[in-house]
Amino acid sequence: DCDCNGNQLDVLGVCGGTCQSDENNNGTCDDSEIYGCMDSFACNYNYNASLDDGSCAELDALGVCGGRDSTRTVIGIGVRIVFHKVKISTSQQNVRSKTTYTMASHARV
Repeated sequence: DCDCNGNQLDVLGVCGGTCQSDENNNGTCDDSEIYGCMDSFACNYNYNASLDDGSCAELDALGVCGGRDSTRTVIGIGVRIVFHKVKISTSQQNVRSKTTYTMASHARV
């Protein structure tokens, strides 16, 4: 008993609580888990998610979230330019930032 009323601790340690299962030990009852992308840098980040479902996506070269175009090609007069996305992540004093740069390479065709 966790109090004088005969209440028991639930799996989260709440006296008189109703949580019966928290298999991944993340502090959220299994029946209350919200599935979604938990990577704050992903274009489909779900702020409310408590369990990552592997759905995180990035913008492709055309700016489509989860798109498949990893390069963008522009064909000009005798020159082919391919744009590549490059991600650079930094971490300083619990502040994370991510910048995506576009690099171009070209070749005569």
